[in-house]
Amino acid sequence: MLDTQRTISPRSTLLAAELRDALGRRQKELPARWLAMNATFSASRVGAAVDPAADQEGELCQAALQGCLLDLHPRGVVCVHPSTTPLTSRFLNDLRGRATPFAVVVVEWSFSLARRMARSLADSVADSAPLITAIEADCTLALPLPDPFPAPRLYLYLGNTLGAVPAVGAVRMLRVLRSTMAPGDAVLLGVTLAAPPAMDRTPLPAADPAPHLGALASINRAFSATLDPCRFDCESRYDPENRRMETHLVARRALEAKIPGVCDVRLRKGESIRTAVSCTFDRARLTAMLGGVGLSVRGWEQAEDDRIAVAVACPAT
Repeated sequence: MLDTQRTISPRSTLLAAELRDALGRRQKELPARWLAMNATFSASRVGAAVDPAADQEGELCQAALQGCLLDLHPRGVVCVHPSTTPLTSRFLNDLRGRATPFAVVVVEWSFSLARRMARSLADSVADSAPLITAIEADCTLALPLPDPFPAPRLYLYLGNTLGAVPAVGAVRMLRVLRSTMAPGDAVLLGVTLAAPPAMDRTPLPAADPAPHLGALASINRAFSATLDPCRFDCESRYDPENRRMETHLVARRALEAKIPGVCDVRLRKGESIRTAVSCTFDRARLTAMLGGVGLSVRGWEQAEDDRIAVAVACPAT
């Protein structure tokens, strides 16, 4: 069953304030919602894994399910940004093979994406599918759940969802998560691990420019802005200090654009707008972040090539 009526939608004034703040920083950037709204989506992304990294993460999730999550029989599952990974429906089917019936919440940056993901999950989950609710939210600020929502609960933050925001945003996301948890709940976190220094110098994979340039087009439509995507190049960069990949839209030449009701944007030639980050973690760092918000690591599964890990955390007692 599918319920797509519940949504927490930010007002245009809040969107404008969020965008004004992000573009007013020394390193201009776009809030994550604008890229998410333009990310390539297909039904296949909620089906079987289609790349080695996703396959690895899927195997680690299976190990966690058969290990430290064996005694957890969740009645409610919260899927945070499932559009970042094709694993969600496969994991839900594996979980339902041994768990009691439950409800599912799909949380995305935009309601349209949440609704599409909810419908795809409803189509791909096995018979007797649970009630699936679509919710729009910025999980660094709030994680609104249906009231009542069954417990115990399992929260899924797969596909390096935690690494899609800078460190401050990741801590905020974990703090908001913890505020919705009770004893007996658990969270499954899939993260990208920090590469050894030698690997930091390997050539960077080129980012698909379409969603990043499309984010500018979405801002133009929303605010009648004049950000011309044709005046930018899309570049991938690695920030060794923060151990993260970044994607930037770099101005080919000096430009000025107007975003009515938000701000004017001025860029020198070579100056950029950061559109995405992909932060990496290690066990000590992630354990410290979780501990700082009152969560305790109960399980850790790591790929043989040390590139991906899955952590299970529960409220600290």
